[in-house]
Amino acid sequence: MSDALIVAIFGGVFVTCSLGWFVAARQQQQQNRALSDRLRRDSVRKEDLVGSGKTLTFKSNRYSSLPILRRLLSRSILTNHLMLFLEQSGTKMNVGSFIMIQVVCFFVAVALFIERAGGFAFVIGIAAMAIPWFSLSVQRQKRLNKFSEQLPDAIRLMTSALRAGLGLNSGLDIVATELPDPIRSEFN
Repeated sequence: MSDALIVAIFGGVFVTCSLGWFVAARQQQQQNRALSDRLRRDSVRKEDLVGSGKTLTFKSNRYSSLPILRRLLSRSILTNHLMLFLEQSGTKMNVGSFIMIQVVCFFVAVALFIERAGGFAFVIGIAAMAIPWFSLSVQRQKRLNKFSEQLPDAIRLMTSALRAGLGLNSGLDIVATELPDPIRSEFN
């Protein structure tokens, strides 16, 4: 294969992914508006329960912004494990985006190595799909280590708040405001 064909394949994959991302982003905006309207209408005010004035919302269990991919992922057993993995790594990416990144890595690797490696290019493509996994694994491990380092400080802070006569909810709020991420996001 010539270099022009490799560039054309890469360009085609890039344009296709860009268009898919644009369509998905557009659908996501519409869904976010509908969700915001519904949450405004149906949300429970914390002041009704405790008196603090914050709005309680539920975590969105979103697999993908693409309806077809969302339906496919909702049927898979591994989707929840992957969602937990992404959440533990601290990324805001949904499962569908992560899978799309893996697919792009596969096709880019195959397009780059098809002429030089022949059929072995598909093995290289499958290996390239591990790059996002490896990256997120490193990110996840760093986040978990940092969380483990911050946990004693959070417990000390909550203990001090309870000894001072504050309630458990106030102690949790203090931890969420005083300490940095990742402990903040977990206690928030």
